Amino acid sequence: MTSLRGTFVLLFGVTALALTGCGEKKGGEMNMEEMKVERPAALDRLNDFVGTWKGEYTMHIKGMDEPMKCTGTSEMSWDCEKWVLVEHSNFSMGENGTFTGHGMWTYDAKSDKFYTFWADSMGSRGTGVAKYDADEDEWDFHGKSVSPQGTTYGKGEMTLRDGTMKWSWSESAMFGLIKVFDMEGESHKM
Repeated sequence: MTSLRGTFVLLFGVTALALTGCGEKKGGEMNMEEMKVERPAALDRLNDFVGTWKGEYTMHIKGMDEPMKCTGTSEMSWDCEKWVLVEHSNFSMGENGTFTGHGMWTYDAKSDKFYTFWADSMGSRGTGVAKYDADEDEWDFHGKSVSPQGTTYGKGEMTLRDGTMKWSWSESAMFGLIKVFDMEGESHKM
């Protein structure tokens, strides 16, 4: 019995010592300022997106005879101490109603990629990766979306020059085998 009690006391003591040592660095207390990571300069590439954008796009949906035309605005601004670019969009789809959407961009220095997230009032959500191609002066995207209609995979590209954003996006289902829709649009900074 004494051996079991001794083992318990020893384990309890080692565990307590280990837990009280957590969160401290050698030689003193942890300092949150010292733990802050320097903001990657690559995030500044997103500065050109900041502002209000008025735009229109055309969507060619599989099974629809006529393309859908949409118009609206997007407001893009920094959040989280300029680590996250946030987008709030409001668009009209003509006789098909309206929708709102929210997007986010951030950057991972280790992979040298921008990561994106999108959610909207149509029940869709998506995640993606964006990479800036300096040689072509364009953004290349790919991602995955989930909606009430199912899962799709998309890819696209975008240019941003002199306050004009031009982009295209295509989504397919069944791991890219069945095209669901294509979109192309143009927005102007207000």
